[in-house]
Amino acid sequence: MELTKPNALSEGSRIGLVSPARAIPLPHMEESITAAQNLGYELVVGKYAREKVGYFAGTHEQRSADLMAMFQDVTIEAIWCIHSGIGAERLFPWLDFGIIRQHPKLLVGHSNICQLHFMLHKHAFPWSICFQSLSVFRQQKPEEMKRAMRCFNKIVRGHGRPWDFPLEDLNPPVESLVSGRIRAPITGGGEINLTLGTPWEVDFEGKIVVLDLSHRNMLWSGFLTQLNYANKLREAAGFIIVAQTHLGEVPEWGNVMETGLVNDKQTLRSYLDEFITPLNKPTLMNVPMEHSKGAFPIPYGAEVELNADEKRITVLEDIVQRSS
Repeated sequence: MELTKPNALSEGSRIGLVSPARAIPLPHMEESITAAQNLGYELVVGKYAREKVGYFAGTHEQRSADLMAMFQDVTIEAIWCIHSGIGAERLFPWLDFGIIRQHPKLLVGHSNICQLHFMLHKHAFPWSICFQSLSVFRQQKPEEMKRAMRCFNKIVRGHGRPWDFPLEDLNPPVESLVSGRIRAPITGGGEINLTLGTPWEVDFEGKIVVLDLSHRNMLWSGFLTQLNYANKLREAAGFIIVAQTHLGEVPEWGNVMETGLVNDKQTLRSYLDEFITPLNKPTLMNVPMEHSKGAFPIPYGAEVELNADEKRITVLEDIVQRSS
């Protein structure tokens, strides 16, 4: 079956809102939805999005049902997750990827929602967007969100020509770990190691891989060690190391060049020098994606040029089809 790209969005497009993972307090949810009302889209809240069963936003069946309903609703043009957190990976048995493949739409969400992205890429189609779940909007600075939303709208509306992420004047600044230039599809994101051994294990072969863990650097050691012994890192074409500025919770950990912990002489930079630098593949660090403050969207399914010498990332193709 020939795959069809999702349709491009436009001003006023209807976006379905779902809660496929962790529950959040209803006041926070309503605040998040309100904060997203001025983005230029019509928002439609899923039937079970406000449910709470223990830790999760409803039962696994309810969360899956909401997601499937949004894919099958012909009036819904994209699907945006309200919150992330553990739980998205539980939905695999209840998702009908044959039906989803027949209704290609952009799924938007970050962190553990990446597990859903990777399921879609493996079993339905390769196009989706790793971008802030709506609950993050109320915690972001307006100037950071404006910059990120400009990139988001280029992706969802179709830009029609190559464009660069605005990597200048960022704090911390983007750094080159390994020089070089490569063109390849982009993949990766939060806790990608959790896909190992699953039916949605991510293929690193010939890809530019975004690496992010969103936790302190002692866990980066295990994260990179696991990917290394699974022979994943050597398969990649290049790497993007995400800026560790997780909503300001660990501001002292913002620059991967200077990060460190008390009583821990190993730094994230030393882990990168051990596992990434010897591979001699183009690598940029401190790129705001995934859990970073003001994170840029990751356009899954697009070919991207990573130029570590000029500290530039260029999106070379649209992941949506625009109506003629």
